[in-house]
Amino acid sequence: DKAAVRANPAVQTAVAAAEQCLGDSGRILVRESGTEPLIRVMAECETEEQCHEVVDGVIAVIQQEAVTIYIVAAELDQSPDAASLLGCEAE
Repeated sequence: DKAAVRANPAVQTAVAAAEQCLGDSGRILVRESGTEPLIRVMAECETEEQCHEVVDGVIAVIQQEAVTIYIVAAELDQSPDAASLLGCEAE
């Protein structure tokens, strides 16, 4: 469930940390795709290096938390499609 990943406290903490890192010099957006089974992570920063840093950090947390959500769902026999949980796209 894409919404569950984005609502995850660890993901929210990672996004808040990225926002704090960027301050007034940029922004980050994490949202569910409406047409594809992925979560989009987009950033505007002063440098390309900074964009990669904040986006990659958030994506790493999303991937880690998606695996956790998938394992819990599997234990409850409500297994979502693993590809949809692990799909992250940086723009």
